[in-house]
Formats: sequence, C-alpha cells, structure tokens
Amino acid sequence: MWTMRREESRRGTLRARATGLFLANQPPRAALILRKYIPSRLPGEMLCVCLCGSRAAQIARIVKTQRYAVHNSECMRISWGRACAGALTGEVTQIAAAFGWVAIYSYLINPGQPFATYQAHAQVSGPWVSIIAGAPIFYAASRWIARTLPTALALFGIFLVIDGGLLVGMTESWNEVPFVLAGLSYLTKLGACALGGRRE
Repeated sequence: MWTMRREESRRGTLRARATGLFLANQPPRAALILRKYIPSRLPGEMLCVCLCGSRAAQIARIVKTQRYAVHNSECMRISWGRACAGALTGEVTQIAAAFGWVAIYSYLINPGQPFATYQAHAQVSGPWVSIIAGAPIFYAASRWIARTLPTALALFGIFLVIDGGLLVGMTESWNEVPFVLAGLSYLTKLGACALGGRRE
C-alpha cells in the first residue's frame, strides 16, 4: 500500500511539473483565460498546478483556440506603415533596376552610341525590366516588409497609385504606352505580393 501511494505521489509530481512547464510557456492573453481554471491563491508567475487529464485537456483546447484567434486577428490587421514602406522600397528598387540595365547596355553591350539610342532603348526595355525584376522585388517586399497578406495587398494598392501617377505624368501621348506590357507588369506584381504575403 505504501509503495502504491508513493508511486501515485511521484506521478502527481511529474504531472505538476509538466503542467507547469506547459502553462509557463503560454502568452499573457492565454494566461488570463487560465485564471478561470486555476485557484485564485496562485499568482500568474507560479502557474504550476496538478490537473487531472480531463481538466488539462480542456485548458489545452482553450489555450489553443485563443492562440489561433489572436494569430488570425493579427494577420487580418493592415499595417499601413509597413505597406507604405514596402511600396516605396519596391518603387525605388524597380527604378534602380531599370537604370542599372541601361547602364549595363550602354557600357558593356552596346557602347559608343549616341544618347538618343540609349534613351530609346530605355523606353523599350523599361516594361520588360519592370516585369522581370518587379516580381522578385515585390515578393521580397511583401514577405519581409509587409509580412501579412492584407498588408501586402495594401502595399500593391499604394504602389499602383504611385506608379500609375508617375506613368500618367511622364507620358506625352497615350499611343506610346504599352498597355499590354503595363497590365502584365501589374499582374505579376500583384501575384508576387499575394505569394509573399502568404508566408504562414
């Protein structure tokens, strides 16, 4: 009889340690939920109690549900600061990529030509550089700056307003605008933002 009681005491101690380790790793909001199931004499820093299997399982389900609820609410919130920073970063990086390609073309591929030749090449190659380089640029901005899908989509919306305004302001004639390439460029960036924002 004494051996059985000693074994039960040892198992209870192990359950208490395991439960305490489980509860100590919970976020503060989950700890507030747990206060309903823990004796009031225990402070929040000493959530080490011995619970039966059914009560421990009940608390584990509540904590898990609370964690998913908090996580989903945070993911659905738009961070406009990150969206603006990502849109500006993507726009500047894309312009830098276009200038970089023209520099490579003028100094390495076809040097010694008049300035008008390079200016015409910049107008022709600009949409293609925007498509090819824009996708990885905006994927990276959405993944590491926006970090959530709603913020990544807001990033794309801000970029669309900025880039569309620049396109309208710098265009002298609408006949010069490659609408097909421009639409393809915006679609690839939208897809890149959607993929980059879905990191979870």
